[in-house]
Amino acid sequence: SVPVASGFATASSKGQVAAAIRGWESCSYATMAAGLRRRCKGIINEEMNDECQLGFHSKHATEIGLTDLLRGNEPFWTEPALGSQRFNHSNLLCFWRLMPRDPKGPKGPKDQTSKKSKSEEQAEMAVLRAQLELARAERARADEKIRRLERQLLGEAESDETPKSPSKSPRNAGVDWGEMFLDMLMEGIGDGFPGSIRQSAQEALRDGPQQRHDNHWTGSTGCNWIGGIRLAWTSPPTVQEVQRHVQEHFPRPIQPGDSLSKVDGKSVKGLSRQDILGLLRKFKGSIGFKRGSHDMAIRESAKHALKKGPEKDAEHSEGQNWIWGFLFAWTSPPVVREVQPEVQQHFPNPVNPGDVLHQVDNKLVGKLSREDILKLLVKYKGSIGFQSRHGDDYRKSAQDALQHGPQEDAESGKGCDWIGGILLAWTSPPVVRDVKPEVQKRFPRPISPGDILRQIDGKHVRGLNREQILRLLQDFKGSIGFRNGSDMDEDVRKSAQDALQHGPQEDAESDKGCDWIGGILLAWTSPPVVRDVKPEVQKHFPQPISPGDILRQIDGKHVRGLNREQILRLLQDFKGSIGFRNGSDMDEDVRKSAQDALQHGPQEDAESDKGCDWIGGILLAWTSPPVVRDVKPEVQKHFPQPISPGDILCQIDGKHVRGLNREQILRLLQDFKGSIGFRNGSDMDEDVRKSAQDALQHGPQEDAESDKGCDWIGGILLAWTSPPVVRDVKPEVQKHFPQPISPGDILRQIDGKHVRGLNREQILRLLQDFKGSIGFRNGSDMDEDVRKSAQDALQHGPQEDAESDKGCDWIGGILLAWTSPPVVRDVKPEVQKHFPRPISPGDVLNSVDGEQVGHKSRDEILRAFVHFDGQLGFRSKHATGLADLLRRLGDL
Repeated sequence: SVPVASGFATASSKGQVAAAIRGWESCSYATMAAGLRRRCKGIINEEMNDECQLGFHSKHATEIGLTDLLRGNEPFWTEPALGSQRFNHSNLLCFWRLMPRDPKGPKGPKDQTSKKSKSEEQAEMAVLRAQLELARAERARADEKIRRLERQLLGEAESDETPKSPSKSPRNAGVDWGEMFLDMLMEGIGDGFPGSIRQSAQEALRDGPQQRHDNHWTGSTGCNWIGGIRLAWTSPPTVQEVQRHVQEHFPRPIQPGDSLSKVDGKSVKGLSRQDILGLLRKFKGSIGFKRGSHDMAIRESAKHALKKGPEKDAEHSEGQNWIWGFLFAWTSPPVVREVQPEVQQHFPNPVNPGDVLHQVDNKLVGKLSREDILKLLVKYKGSIGFQSRHGDDYRKSAQDALQHGPQEDAESGKGCDWIGGILLAWTSPPVVRDVKPEVQKRFPRPISPGDILRQIDGKHVRGLNREQILRLLQDFKGSIGFRNGSDMDEDVRKSAQDALQHGPQEDAESDKGCDWIGGILLAWTSPPVVRDVKPEVQKHFPQPISPGDILRQIDGKHVRGLNREQILRLLQDFKGSIGFRNGSDMDEDVRKSAQDALQHGPQEDAESDKGCDWIGGILLAWTSPPVVRDVKPEVQKHFPQPISPGDILCQIDGKHVRGLNREQILRLLQDFKGSIGFRNGSDMDEDVRKSAQDALQHGPQEDAESDKGCDWIGGILLAWTSPPVVRDVKPEVQKHFPQPISPGDILRQIDGKHVRGLNREQILRLLQDFKGSIGFRNGSDMDEDVRKSAQDALQHGPQEDAESDKGCDWIGGILLAWTSPPVVRDVKPEVQKHFPRPISPGDVLNSVDGEQVGHKSRDEILRAFVHFDGQLGFRSKHATGLADLLRRLGDL
């Protein structure tokens, strides 16, 4: 029966039912008709004829084409509508109850037996399915009413951002609407930081993304303030700005450029803005950010500029665009019109309006079009260079100097000229006589009188005359290099060559003789000892060299046991690294006292029955492990940190001594090579072993930032990510480490074994047998950057190096030229925090993961970087002393 305004009427034809179905579709429930047909598909078959009977609520019975109804055949659906009647929601939801045929009810014109045929059973099954669909339709209407009440209660306006109600899809019919209603009540409600995130996420969904007119590097994606953090809707979302009060909710500061990684343990990678805001609307308290860089901002803004086209530039017809924090005018080369303050931290020298874009990823852009430059920036790999427009000064002054003769030079007969604010004397090579103060800002390090001109635009000037050098400067492209005026390297090589040709001089203190090598008088004892040092040599060393100091290594090769000729051969090919150590030979004292102790029994120890011995000025009690009882004051200078009574002997020449007896330790000391390690005596070791054992017996605790769990190990809360990350540190633990450990730092090694790739159980097994050595590194994962950039460099050839023909590559934020050994050309500021002291252009790569790289090829070094495990060693271009070297390696 079909309810209409006048009451119930009998559906006496297929046309009336078709009209009802069309009324159904004209409302918001079109899916019900399709669903009824879909669910019955396959049940209705050709055996069913047009006389299948259905019972209605009324006492009347009508024969209809059920096959046509369920299949939606065209002739059936094109029947004319039932008069002018319009079926509304309320009529529709109560009008039709399809019921199974009652055998006792009215029968159709054809006789039927009491036994149901297969066709009848299938028809009844179809009717039951239809009833189910209609029941679901009623629930959908109730859901719509719930949503309307929600909007009235929460004041939520309909918007394009609001997700479409699941009630409109039959696939979501099984959703628990009560639970969903409670979730929606939670959105935007709450106190404190979580509440502010939920509320701001709700507002962001309602209002849509904002656009910043003062910062164009987000492109067209827009941004929103979420709980005091302005997020740009890049993929993943990037932090643009952070309000100060937000920082207290995080273990380490959030910075502009960081990227959103997780919300309540769920990764946001690949999620849309709407999906992420959906998670933040129900924020429960855990949000994670990853350290970011400016690389992505540059790529995104370049992509946006390519798509959008240039903006109008008042000074030039080619227009301008914001790229990251720079407003570039598309002159040739591009000129900086404006610079935002926050970008300056990424550059060693300030970039100023008027400066010129010089290179992108070591490719010169002077003659490239706007489109070509933007395409480079879309694939930006980390190197962008600017030049002051002072290049014109060099070219003009060189041209003037060529037209006129040189000025008089008071210190030589070669003359001199002012070239771009630098007074150069035309000695060979040219020497700086004076420098104007305003010139210094063009160089990463100050230039001083006496410095030597080394290269122009990558071409070395050694052996060139005045005219040839001025011709180079006349076509100056932007790169000019100076070095410290006293070339110690060449002096060392030359003096070693002279010493090989002549016999040694007489040495007053030994019969071995001595030689002057680069300003240092070396006596050829074993090992060689410094007899005298010229004052001008000291500037090449981080610590003063004194008479009595001992020559330890040359270019990374230890000289112990080598004779005079072998050492001079090394110095003849000197590459820049020479190491000395304090002349008081503690090594020999250690070896001698260990030999004496082996020959005699131990002395009595007042605190144990194990005995003790004086070893090189340190009184060791033979507990397990050995403990320091006393230390002579003169010994302290050999160690980077003071040794105190109660400290524990940890290792000898890299070998751990835990579990070794007195005799075994003395045998190691008898052959002592110079490395001995102590640690603070408070027994953190036992705490580590015990807590690791407890953690193995019980499962991990819950970790708020990951689903991997965490455990307290010896006062350090470790999350079992890969590699493990420090979540918290008890204050009393810090004294056991040379540098403070901070939340976010990464566990690197245990007792010399790297933990990368090990799972929780494997790491806890190592800690269960902990021997005293545990290493952490700064949490910003430079390691991955090093490995990835090395892999990229292996796949591509080296970039062009302005100062040599060997090429160069950016490795983890450090531009390395592939000389032998590799030399640092440039360093990104954010890299410096990973090293105990700053790395500077001109420093030399010394080791990768403890392995010397001085004589290795580019490919060999890059392969070492591909498997980089966190230890990277640099040294000054000139020598480093033993104590300084040990301290640096220990810090690394």
